[in-house]
Amino acid sequence: MSIFEIIFFINKKNEESSIWFWKKYIDFNDYDNDGKFEAVIVYGTNGLNGIDDGRVKFIIYKNGQKFAIKHQSAVLDDYRSTQIDQGFYGLSTQLKKSIMSKMTLMEQNDNVIFQ
Repeated sequence: MSIFEIIFFINKKNEESSIWFWKKYIDFNDYDNDGKFEAVIVYGTNGLNGIDDGRVKFIIYKNGQKFAIKHQSAVLDDYRSTQIDQGFYGLSTQLKKSIMSKMTLMEQNDNVIFQ
């Protein structure tokens, strides 16, 4: 049995005002059929201009290890940054496809711009 802990916070230095979980993008599934679920948790923050300059973070747990995809938007500076943990690329193809599908859906729903 794996136990994990996640610490969520508002970055006051970047003038974030709120934080929330995106329940429609969160899931717990056994993507590689090994009898253990993988947890995909997604949350976001609002900055000065709402989500347009906030953060989006995907946290993926697999076999007691944590992997993250971190995205920072900044409309005022016309700057976007997405960081992907190197270990993400070693995850199962089905899990990676699911994450990429969630990211595409977030863009289609105008929740975030990754590009």
